[in-house]
Amino acid sequence: MARFVKSLDQLPVVAMRRKLSMQPTSTTEPLAKSPERIAFPQDWLVSLATAPLLIAALGTRTLHDLMLNLSTNSEEILRGDRLPILHFPESDKK
Repeated sequence: MARFVKSLDQLPVVAMRRKLSMQPTSTTEPLAKSPERIAFPQDWLVSLATAPLLIAALGTRTLHDLMLNLSTNSEEILRGDRLPILHFPESDKK
């Protein structure tokens, strides 16, 4: 019985919706977006963002290796055992 009363209570709302749906809609109202239309661009955005992120990850690893090699080589260059020995002449003190 409660189910029957519940459906009767909903009857005017359904009738009102049908009446409203038959009226022409204005062009200024935004169209309702379906979930399929929203999911499609998100999938494409994830797909398009994957390649630059992978390139950035590989680029940072390469940059890290380059900076590490550069620092090691500069340390080797500036180490004292490979520099030439400079002989300074004795200055005459008077």
